[in-house]
Amino acid sequence: MIDTIKLRTFDFKIESQNSIIIQPSLIDTEGQSINDSLLFEVGNKKIRGAKAFLNRPNFNVSIKPIAATENKPPVQSLSVQYSIPKLIFSSNYASPSEKDISDSFSLISKNLLKEGISFNINKANLSRVDSFRNIETKDITSSYFPIFNFLSFSRTSKRDYGTTFLYQNSQQELCIYDKIQELNFKGDDVSDLPKNVLRFEHRLLNKSKIDSTLQISKVEELIDNYPVIQTSYLKSFSKLFKYEPDDIELILFNDIEKELLFYKSKNSRYWLNDFLITNGITNILNYTSIDVLKKAVNKVSQNRMLSTRLTKKIDQYYSQVFFRTHGKKKKTTYKDLYKEIKEKLLYVA
Repeated sequence: MIDTIKLRTFDFKIESQNSIIIQPSLIDTEGQSINDSLLFEVGNKKIRGAKAFLNRPNFNVSIKPIAATENKPPVQSLSVQYSIPKLIFSSNYASPSEKDISDSFSLISKNLLKEGISFNINKANLSRVDSFRNIETKDITSSYFPIFNFLSFSRTSKRDYGTTFLYQNSQQELCIYDKIQELNFKGDDVSDLPKNVLRFEHRLLNKSKIDSTLQISKVEELIDNYPVIQTSYLKSFSKLFKYEPDDIELILFNDIEKELLFYKSKNSRYWLNDFLITNGITNILNYTSIDVLKKAVNKVSQNRMLSTRLTKKIDQYYSQVFFRTHGKKKKTTYKDLYKEIKEKLLYVA
């Protein structure tokens, strides 16, 4: 269930035959280099510049200098980032097995060696680990997007990009998006894939977060402890999907109550009509049940006789909708959609 992984080492070797690109240092107005540093050595030749990099379809390499501190001399850092499923399967859709993940380390080492780069990959530090699950949904993926706005994750900011939902801070990210749409956008062949798939990713973005979350820090430790990835993934998404399905109806009830109170505060005798005209009973029943709507009206009306009259009106509207749709089953509610995702996402094989 690992996708992107980033490895970092301070002990690497660059051969004379390599394809690494050197980014030159900046030059100030007096012709002096202002960010010139040693990047690596090839034999007795010292290669200097601002940084170095190598981009290939299945992996990216960067070499950056790390400035000296009071107690440490300057060092050079080499990082390699790649998608394990893309390296193994040529697409990052499928979930790699433990063997696939182990094989990817050998394969990336061989690819790097062809580029004149070598290091002990088992001793490399983990500086990013992305885990994921693909969830095939019953309805079209866009039906589920509204429920993600109910979710929150401690100490993160939430971003809604339409088809992508991101809960992030500097240490980690939880990301939800339409995987088939993403693959289509990249031009990948999706003819053999399900039509409706949501991807749920947990991204650990630096070494310290990996250390504290997974209790491992190096490739060799990951190879011996794959189950910790799933444990961490389930723990994080359990916090994001902390509500029970019935809680979703309570949230919707509170939202409807607030909106009804708004229309009632305008001193209109027809506050329920105003609410229904604005929202449309058909639209309301697309995300919640008629019972939730009637409970909210009962609470806001604060009058038994008025409540009875208004709930009868709702029943009449509902009957008209039912007749107009010829008794077809209405769309699943947000509660149903949330329950489906939570059960599939947090399933433990």
